[in-house]
Amino acid sequence: MKDCKEFIRRQLIERRNLLTVEEIRDKSSAIVERLKETGRLEKAETIMAYMCMKSEVITRELIGNILAEGRTVCLPIVIEKEKKLKIYRIESIDSDVVPGAFGIYEPLQLPERRINPADIDLVFVPGVGFDIRKNRIGFGGGYYDRFLSRLRPETLKIGLSFDCQVIHELPVEKFDVKMDIIITESRILT
Repeated sequence: MKDCKEFIRRQLIERRNLLTVEEIRDKSSAIVERLKETGRLEKAETIMAYMCMKSEVITRELIGNILAEGRTVCLPIVIEKEKKLKIYRIESIDSDVVPGAFGIYEPLQLPERRINPADIDLVFVPGVGFDIRKNRIGFGGGYYDRFLSRLRPETLKIGLSFDCQVIHELPVEKFDVKMDIIITESRILT
């Protein structure tokens, strides 16, 4: 299973990396428009996002827009030694985000801004790939699967993905957490 997942992971990263900067920007904008069409974002008060890196779906503008609406946005911090995520609220995408583990931009670790996972209404989940049954494959560290399994059952898990990252079927293990929705530039999988 591990070798199979690693092969798929490499293939999907290669596909995503073939996208041009313009394609990533345009497709990311289309994904945000599709997200708005679902009406799900408006119902959430506390939203966990992620800061995109390299060829991932661009999230910066989306985060800025949610903050401007006065809602709570939180981001994860990777705790490498413990293989887990800690979540902190941000008030500004410009001043509250700094480079962290694996080159991922993370929120400032201010104790008064720590967020309890039980308070999160919606999570945008990054992924190397997804399948049509809403399964996800990440980079293989298990950080998100461990975190997502701790959320309230009604917390909405939305995978943001380019079409080129969605395949028919991924190998699934018992600890893998499914998404509730996957949004690409051309479709919404529910």
